Amino acid sequence: MAAVIAQQPSTLVDVLQAHRFEAAVALMQNVLGWEKYDAGVRAWQATGDPALPLEMIGFVDCLRDFLATGDRMFRSLCIYQKLRQTYEPDISSQALRARRLELGRADAAALKSRFGPLLSSAEADRLEATLEDIFQVVQYRLAPRLRTLFIGDCLYTEIFHLMLPECVEDGIGLDPTFFVSRNPSEVRRQIAEAGPFDLIFYSPFTYRFAPDLDGILEPQPGILSEAGAAALVERVMAEVTLTVDLLVRRFEVPIFIHNAVLVRRHDGSAAEVAIAIRTRQARELVRRLLNQRLADYLETLPGHVFLLDEMPLLEEYGEMRLARKFYDTDHLHPTWLGRFLSREVLAAVRAYFFLRGRKLIMCDLDNTLWEGVAGEGEVRHFESRQRCLRRLRDKGVLLAISSKNESRSVSWENGVLNAQDFVHAEINWDPKATHVGRIEAALDLKASSFVFIDDRPDERELMRLSHADVRVLDATSVDTWGMLERWAQTLTPPADGDRTRQYHERTQRQQFLQTAPPTVEHDALLATLDLRVAIERAAPDVLERLTELINRTNQFNMTGRRIARQQLETWQQAPDHEVWAVRAADRFGDTGTIAAVVLQFVDDHRIEIPVFVLSCRVFGYHIEHAIINRLKRLALPPRHLVGWWKPTGSNDFCRWVYRDQGFVQGEAGWTWQGDQVPADAAWLRVAP
Repeated sequence: MAAVIAQQPSTLVDVLQAHRFEAAVALMQNVLGWEKYDAGVRAWQATGDPALPLEMIGFVDCLRDFLATGDRMFRSLCIYQKLRQTYEPDISSQALRARRLELGRADAAALKSRFGPLLSSAEADRLEATLEDIFQVVQYRLAPRLRTLFIGDCLYTEIFHLMLPECVEDGIGLDPTFFVSRNPSEVRRQIAEAGPFDLIFYSPFTYRFAPDLDGILEPQPGILSEAGAAALVERVMAEVTLTVDLLVRRFEVPIFIHNAVLVRRHDGSAAEVAIAIRTRQARELVRRLLNQRLADYLETLPGHVFLLDEMPLLEEYGEMRLARKFYDTDHLHPTWLGRFLSREVLAAVRAYFFLRGRKLIMCDLDNTLWEGVAGEGEVRHFESRQRCLRRLRDKGVLLAISSKNESRSVSWENGVLNAQDFVHAEINWDPKATHVGRIEAALDLKASSFVFIDDRPDERELMRLSHADVRVLDATSVDTWGMLERWAQTLTPPADGDRTRQYHERTQRQQFLQTAPPTVEHDALLATLDLRVAIERAAPDVLERLTELINRTNQFNMTGRRIARQQLETWQQAPDHEVWAVRAADRFGDTGTIAAVVLQFVDDHRIEIPVFVLSCRVFGYHIEHAIINRLKRLALPPRHLVGWWKPTGSNDFCRWVYRDQGFVQGEAGWTWQGDQVPADAAWLRVAP
């Protein structure tokens, strides 16, 4: 049994340092009876083997270091260890939450009972508040889980430990899969059999994951030549390309590939530092050649493969700091590299979870895009923030202004952005919650596709309360801009051109129609737009745009179906399917590809429409009627046409399109069996 503790006041940090083993033993009693710990606890009680409470000691050490430094990294490690300790694969979420609540209370009671006499009341309260904070996170309810594949060595163990608590606090449920074999063939076998996944991370060169790189991590006789380094790089990349090619073939999801910093982990001892110095020249040579070779290879890959660049960390912190372990136990020994990279991986996870499918950013101005208040003196533009939004604009994300100000006070002089980068501006003194409805109406978009960025906590909270489906972000948070940067990286430029320009043209089109003299008849007015529509079989080079259109369209999406480009390619080549693309243009510009249709020829008499989507940019011009007329001509007797409509919560707009075009609803969908095709709208010129 532990010795009697001297009864003298002390700080909480001092107590945990001096009595770490006793604290671990106190915590260990709380898991007695748990299947995963019961045998170990009873063995310790029988033998007194000090190795058994090591996991509890890890928690005590991290708790001590968090209290001593205030560094939230140690808080994350505390939370992770409690998540790991309480996890059971077959337990219900309700039972797991109850277990965590019970353990939190028991741990707090055990430590207060054991060490309360040594602490002042303030320090005892500090202990209780800190444990309550940790266990509040441990008990969070999680959203649907994000299926994430990590391929690499213990770097990803470090990253996962550090990012999981923040994911929990964000409500992100992670469902991780780790492939850690150093045998590349085994990893590829696992990839071939696994899935599906939402995100994939692959770190092929970190620490000792690539066996061929072992030689440059240890002292070697002689100096590695350029030719020798090049040959080594080719051997390593031969395996990496095989693995990445398989990932690309199997998964059409964001895939992040780390490049190499080739640091050698160390504990700060003189012997370890000396080895790092002796191997530095070889590692630097291989690093340079390897990263160039990887960059050249990534240029050949599809748009859903991205570089996770570790070199900025090396340049900022240096290899000795990156490679240094900041915490070391038998089951956990993270380095600073893992800590810094956890921010990058977390930004990618957050971007996918929170921003995927979002179409528009509503952005505040004062102290958000510039420092200061417009109209009250000079402002200093936040150039990095504006550059980030400009990159998103260039990738097809729409920007709108939501600001309490006078419009005449706003100036973009010396800024990165300008007024034309925004498709809509609400600059007035109205509540910002009212801006949402106006932007929805003006752009035919749903609030569920909006992101709102503001520096003021009260404005953010009011937006959350009034529009729960709007994603609200803190403009003052570094994590916000890191997440937006990662989102910008993972988006590809829109296949149909500049969306911001197209929305400006849409506004001009609407203003033209609204300001026409009231004596002009509706049909004649629309005819002045010179609307031209081309309906044709899709060429291979338009499949990217069609995939994007189908997966982004919500309001006029007959079935809400989401598909991969590979599926469209399969349909395009299949004898029983056809893929159609529709383009439109008018006097104000080319609106690009605005509709996608997939036909299935079920038999000689039946044609089905499993996919039919239309961009909101062309609502109101009867283009959908012209498309259906084109399909009807394919289905004249003896054929008939069957269209499907499935409610999604967002597509009520197109509920009655088939009915209005003469289709009859039945169990097999909406069926048209006519023999006469009506004329297209008089204001449309349809080809062919």
